[in-house]
Amino acid sequence: MTDDVKHVLIYTDGACDPNPGGPGGYGILLIYNEKRKEISGGFRSTTSNRMEVYAAIKALESLKEPCRVTLHSDSKYLVRAMSKGWAQRWKDKDWWRNERDRAINADLWDKLLSLCTTHQVKFVWVQGHAENPENERCDHLAVDALKQKNLPPDEGYENRSEDEKTGARITREGQACRKCSTPVIKRIPRKPKKTQAYYFEYYFYCPKCGTMYLVEEAKRNIDSDFAAQLEIVKEGQPCRKCSTPVIKRISKKHKPFLYCPMCHASYEIKNNVSGEQESLTLL
Repeated sequence: MTDDVKHVLIYTDGACDPNPGGPGGYGILLIYNEKRKEISGGFRSTTSNRMEVYAAIKALESLKEPCRVTLHSDSKYLVRAMSKGWAQRWKDKDWWRNERDRAINADLWDKLLSLCTTHQVKFVWVQGHAENPENERCDHLAVDALKQKNLPPDEGYENRSEDEKTGARITREGQACRKCSTPVIKRIPRKPKKTQAYYFEYYFYCPKCGTMYLVEEAKRNIDSDFAAQLEIVKEGQPCRKCSTPVIKRISKKHKPFLYCPMCHASYEIKNNVSGEQESLTLL
């Protein structure tokens, strides 16, 4: 862009009451030299964060030519995501914030990033409700807008998928693997070591690409009593894979072992120093 492009000051604000899910509104103030323009609108069901981002989108869309813009907002969510490059990194990673959580409001971030390739935008955070007249005016516009009747739907919010609602954490069998989209399956890990502080009762596994997903809900602490219960040492104890009582069998080499008749897991029995038998290994 050349030095003769227009420099436009923009103030934006978003509101939602109740948040999330209630009616929301946005307020915009554009300033160029002595000219001022106000824009406002709302949606019947949305979130405060969506209105903050949407306000920036609507403001930039209202510019009729490429401009140099200083955009002021009291939303750290908006300002940090854009000024620190977070939104661009989310897009580069196919809208994943990290290995566990999907980026929320990807539809809006995508539009805003695209507009920022047309305009040279600097995002500036301002303290909300701190007697900044431009910010206060945008707040009034946003609040007035959400109170209007017959507001249109925010389709990006109302039509979002279940994964988008939860951030797409892998929490149940059948969800799509984040790497290859194959439905994941539930698996039971092998016996944890008694020296571990915790273990996972189950995890989710992608049968196509081999990705494993550990879930916090399956995390269990190991105490001394539980560690003792991990050993399969006698007939009738529950199988560690399916909880079916194990039975004693004799191998072809005439060695005893414990066997699960349901999932066919086998537990080797070895003699300890005192001559007593104990189970050490899941075959």
